[in-house]
Amino acid sequence: MLIDDFLPVYDRSMHHRIEVDAPIERVYTAVRKLDLTGAYLFRVLVWLRSVPALLQGQPALGFTLDDLERLGFIRLGEAPPHELLLGFVAKLWTASGDFQKLEAREFREFAMPGFAKVAWNFTLSRSEEGRTHLATESRVQCLDEASARKFQRYFFFMGPVSSLTRQSALRAFKRLAEG
Repeated sequence: MLIDDFLPVYDRSMHHRIEVDAPIERVYTAVRKLDLTGAYLFRVLVWLRSVPALLQGQPALGFTLDDLERLGFIRLGEAPPHELLLGFVAKLWTASGDFQKLEAREFREFAMPGFAKVAWNFTLSRSEEGRTHLATESRVQCLDEASARKFQRYFFFMGPVSSLTRQSALRAFKRLAEG
């Protein structure tokens, strides 16, 4: 998997999955469009990340891949129709996140203390019944001990919310692909 190439060593991971009653190609198209407007919990989380920008008179973040790339998400790679990999480098435990603007080739080598690297993939496979297994894995690697401690405190509170947002995203993709 691409996620193994980009972030083979990590401190924490989360896995979620859903069955979609649609062909794998249609599901991959829905994932690839990455419009999470219908993922309500994801919208709340992105809005919360937008508050510092809003206070500075900047526009709120949106919910498409282009919007997330403006925030600092990176399209690390894809293997259609089986995997799409996104990533970012940030200080998740801060109000703004301090997202770093990087290219995919810079992601692997980034090692500045004070940050965490996150890889988030979507994998798809066909079931015997003709449905599509859609799964997501998120991995986090903290780049120093101080960041690891800050992330642990952050994750204690935000881990359940983060899990719910990923489930919300999967349900949104399911609705789009089955609709």
